[in-house]
Amino acid sequence: MAQESAAKRIVERLSGGRPSALHGVILGWTETKPDGAKGRRKARRYLAALRYPDRFRLEVRDPSAGALVYKRTSKGAWVGPAGGPFLATKAGGAGGYERVFSLLSLLMGWDLLEGQARVAGSKVHSTWKKAPVMRVVDSNGQPESLELGGTRYALRPSQTKKFPADVAATPERTGMKFRRCSINAEFEDSYFDPAATTAKKVRIGGERQNFLSPTLARVEAAWLLEVDAPDRWPDRLAKLDSLGRALHGLGQVPAGLPAYTTTGKMQVYFRPAKRKAKPQAPAGHKPQRRPAKLVAVLYGRGPWDTVRAPLEKRLAAFARQVGLEPGAVRHLPYVLPGETNTPGRETVLLVRAELDVR
Repeated sequence: MAQESAAKRIVERLSGGRPSALHGVILGWTETKPDGAKGRRKARRYLAALRYPDRFRLEVRDPSAGALVYKRTSKGAWVGPAGGPFLATKAGGAGGYERVFSLLSLLMGWDLLEGQARVAGSKVHSTWKKAPVMRVVDSNGQPESLELGGTRYALRPSQTKKFPADVAATPERTGMKFRRCSINAEFEDSYFDPAATTAKKVRIGGERQNFLSPTLARVEAAWLLEVDAPDRWPDRLAKLDSLGRALHGLGQVPAGLPAYTTTGKMQVYFRPAKRKAKPQAPAGHKPQRRPAKLVAVLYGRGPWDTVRAPLEKRLAAFARQVGLEPGAVRHLPYVLPGETNTPGRETVLLVRAELDVR
């Protein structure tokens, strides 16, 4: 694995190739007991909502004490029962929930979104709210531990890639076993407002993988590089890795999974890491602008050579059914450089197909 790409790959895996989807997150977990701990007390359950960069709502359900809610914004922090009222609390107070906010933010890669990480061997260094952060990653880029401000957290890979790494319990503290992770969530502002007691999150969008029926979805504006797609997966991944490292060195970050067109091209989406910065491309490449637009989307699973045609046919039929004119088709396989196994001709892949419509 190219170590200089470690930070980028952490974000890609968490976001499914769309870093902006990490701006709204819902996480649910249960606590795990330290090694050797005894007792019959039932585990607490937690449900957290996070909106980048500083909004947080945490609901703690204790079987013996009911529900407690902690809210925080850039203006302060509050705690109270589920239905209110809420009282102001010092940041870092209320049972250390500010520490929980920082830990969850790092598990979802918020400190890496701006592309300011520094990689040294197996260690990824960054900062979070001016405090130093260090991750130790394995040979596949999976974080094994996380250190924030001198406190170290041991991480265990979750049983499914849909969840962030579980936080292992230690003799000093309980751990976290994740049961839910929804990204690309949108919230009403009042969801984090201590004066509101009934506001709901608006929706969780984008990340549901629809296999049965095509649907319409919005893709965000981005920049792209279009190059000839090699015929073999090892060569495709080598080219993606080379372009990704070159873009990273120019201060660019990923803006979605790479796409393959029906004309033999490969598209790499990116955006400047810093707001209002101009896009930069490696020598010999010219960035193209992709506007925000609606596309028809359908997911499929199967070998690369056989899964694409059925998806294209179903998307075209859907466009005609709803009275839209079909345009170009792109296939976005969930295959990235640095994965443990390079796909073969018969490897079953997860593929997102997009059809331009107008």
